[in-house]
Amino acid sequence: MKHSIDSILVEKILESIPEKINPVDYLMEELNLGRDSVYRRINCKKSFTYHEIVKLSSLLNFSLDEILYIHNNDFSKEFSKSSEASVETSIYLMLKHFQTLSENYIKASNDKEIVMSANRLPDMYMCGHDVLFRFICYRWMHLMRELPLDYPFENFKLHQNIISVGHELSRLSYELKNTTLIFDENLYLNVIKDIQYFYNRKLVSESELSEMKDVMISFIDWGKNMMLYESPDKSAYFYLSSLNINSTTIYFRFDETEETNVWSFLPNPIYLSN
Repeated sequence: MKHSIDSILVEKILESIPEKINPVDYLMEELNLGRDSVYRRINCKKSFTYHEIVKLSSLLNFSLDEILYIHNNDFSKEFSKSSEASVETSIYLMLKHFQTLSENYIKASNDKEIVMSANRLPDMYMCGHDVLFRFICYRWMHLMRELPLDYPFENFKLHQNIISVGHELSRLSYELKNTTLIFDENLYLNVIKDIQYFYNRKLVSESELSEMKDVMISFIDWGKNMMLYESPDKSAYFYLSSLNINSTTIYFRFDETEETNVWSFLPNPIYLSN
């Protein structure tokens, strides 16, 4: 019975890895495993851990519900534990998820679309602006009580894995076509208020405040150029909402995939697919 469960799981993982990518190399890199460890897993000589299953489901965009069905209550208990992962891990998984979505979207046929409604600058669109993105992650870690209340911004460093995937996602964003973006009028203000809050608490220094101010101005200029169709081939359409937007939402549709992501409070969104 155990072998049958592992076989079903391995089949789901392998079919979700893009055809042009070597599955063994992919699993070695993403799970930080040796070649022998990967072969033992895909040959069902050793089971994937619950944490590995959770991570792969996020990276490869297959439903945890399917795995939940396979593992029944045992998996349910372990998934509850894994959902308590650190904010840094949550951010990394969120970025990897959108990297995979973006790559698949870019390769898909022309019948595709992205629709976003946002009440603040989405975290993933700030990954190309290092100091701003580092601040957003810092804010999340404060909100989730992973940093002491008096921990200064200057001491906060991001793991290189997060920086690398953030830069790749930022690069991919320039290749996304047929996008519709609906913004709340407080899109920038909400981020500025967060910066001011930590500055007033003396956790952000004068020089850091000045640096973030300069980056925000350049970010606004970049957004203005985008909205004025400086790159019309992107087929991006921008709207200012006349109503308040309560949460940021992104909808993807391409090939046979449909997915909606909704941010409520945590760094990772709630997402529904197909």
